[in-house]
Amino acid sequence: MLTLLQKNIKKSFKVYIFVHVFLAAAFIIFINRQVSQYFLKDQLNQQIQTNLVNDIVGCGYLANNEEAFLHCTFNNAAHNVSRLLNNEYVLCNTHTTAASLAVGVCQKLADTELSVPTDVPHGRLGIVGQDNEPWYVARRNDDEHAYALMLPASAASDLQGKIWRLRDRNLIFTLPFIFLSLGLLTFYVTRLLFKPVQSIKNTLNAMESQNLDRATELKSPFYEFDDFLKIFDELRQRLQKSFTKARRFASDASHELRTPLTILRGHAEEMITELPTGSDTQIRMRVIADQVDRLIDISGKLLLLSQADANSIKVQLERLDLSQLVWHWAQDAHSFDELTEVKTDIESGLSCQGDRQLLLQLMQNLYTNAVNYNIDNGWLRITLQQQAGALLLSFENPCEDIPAEFSERAFDRFYRGPHSLSKGIVGYGLGLSLCQEIAKVHGGFITIDISGDRVRMTLSLPTLA
Repeated sequence: MLTLLQKNIKKSFKVYIFVHVFLAAAFIIFINRQVSQYFLKDQLNQQIQTNLVNDIVGCGYLANNEEAFLHCTFNNAAHNVSRLLNNEYVLCNTHTTAASLAVGVCQKLADTELSVPTDVPHGRLGIVGQDNEPWYVARRNDDEHAYALMLPASAASDLQGKIWRLRDRNLIFTLPFIFLSLGLLTFYVTRLLFKPVQSIKNTLNAMESQNLDRATELKSPFYEFDDFLKIFDELRQRLQKSFTKARRFASDASHELRTPLTILRGHAEEMITELPTGSDTQIRMRVIADQVDRLIDISGKLLLLSQADANSIKVQLERLDLSQLVWHWAQDAHSFDELTEVKTDIESGLSCQGDRQLLLQLMQNLYTNAVNYNIDNGWLRITLQQQAGALLLSFENPCEDIPAEFSERAFDRFYRGPHSLSKGIVGYGLGLSLCQEIAKVHGGFITIDISGDRVRMTLSLPTLA
């Protein structure tokens, strides 16, 4: 059971795209962070080295006054990194004495000095003390007093560590914004990806068997979808040909059957009058005549349905007083079935544009359906009212054991209602589908409402402008 349930649960393609785009964006951000961290180390070292030379070149004239020199380097706005490393600087000048803490550092100048290339004019950079702790040494090219500015190479690593720690601490506060931005970006990308698919979906969803010939409606928003639409258009053409052949066959067959069936009915009626009254032969001939009438009725309905499928029903529209039409028809309905109580609630003065004969046929079919599937000694309520700019004609009746599928399949062709066989109800399952087609050609529709043991079928028609 669990395996079957898992097979029936389908994944959402939108969620699938959203998750993968979100993870891809997060992965890109992570890789970008790692790459920037890798290059930032070298860039930071290079910037520190350049700033060190710039400081000795720009403030070297104050080398004899260490306090003034450091103040000069700190206030040099062009070298922001110098402000962070100002406390790490060691200045070797003529005032450096044996008691100074800088003596040991400045003595490293006696070590072998390796040149480090920089782009700063009027200055040079070297590195000493490689075997122990390396130090950067910056000098001016025109310095006659051997003034030097020294900085431990480890200061760059310490500064980088501080920057990483600050960044990671701030990352905790920016993570919600990052995830929110990623979510919005992913949602936008997903929506953007599905926009052309939704456009094609709306176009295909609007297509029905009656408008399969509208090839111009299939438009591709992007050329990547051309192959997909080309395949569908070929399928559409095949379906159109199949529907056309089926409609033509139903129409031709129904039309051709009417003549021989009419002839059969004429001969049957003639033989019935000629045969002895009450004889077995006359009774059998009466049954044959009744079945011929049923075939004529079926062929007529099939012809009308095929015309509806081809949008070729001939409608003679005229202004109708629908209230009077329904009222007169309801009065005649009392004589159709004396066992069914017919109740009416008809609002007066309601008019519509319609075909009188088709609307009468629709009402007859709805009435017949309500009576056939009614309870014993039941009732039928016919109401006509105007509501929300529409005319609503309803047929309501009680019914026993209404199946759950009834509201969905009632308008399917050749579908018959509950207990139709056990009750011996004569019908073909074409009446309600024909009613729906008649409603469509009048710009309306029929709905079914089931409430407990009651069924209400409502015809909705547009009012006159």
